Amino acid sequence: MASPAESADRASDNPQQVKRLTDRAEQLWHALRGEAAMPRRDDWSVAEDPALAPNLFIVELRKDEAGSAVMSAAGGSLIDALGQNPIGRPIQQTLPPPLRSKLIGAMQAVGTGPAHFSGCYPNAEGNDIVFRAVLLPLAGTDGGPEPEAALGAISFKLVIYD
Repeated sequence: MASPAESADRASDNPQQVKRLTDRAEQLWHALRGEAAMPRRDDWSVAEDPALAPNLFIVELRKDEAGSAVMSAAGGSLIDALGQNPIGRPIQQTLPPPLRSKLIGAMQAVGTGPAHFSGCYPNAEGNDIVFRAVLLPLAGTDGGPEPEAALGAISFKLVIYD
């Protein structure tokens, strides 16, 4: 039996090749979940598709004591785009407002399946950082019906203005 990554690789060899990072992440998520509503948190591993790792993050859907959503994992692409490491910190303190509001909206929708979102925000130099992302629900290790966390995949493009 092929691993989820091998299945995703085979699917990307067809004429309708999966090019977008967010679509690759969603395809992997579908392969991991099988017949379940969503994969369990421990079904997923960076080893499934190491090329995606820099663009992945996990956001906890259960809030911390202060009522804030917290990122428990973040790839290098997100850390570089933010200019800081968001792991273990409330998203309200680490994400720029346009990205934060889109992520919060996606978190509210992710219980029903993949939630795609996109937008842009200005960087310190006055250029725009354009992002495209998907949140994918993950059940807890007990496999319960409600998502415990969400696996996110995000890509960024810098738009430079002269």
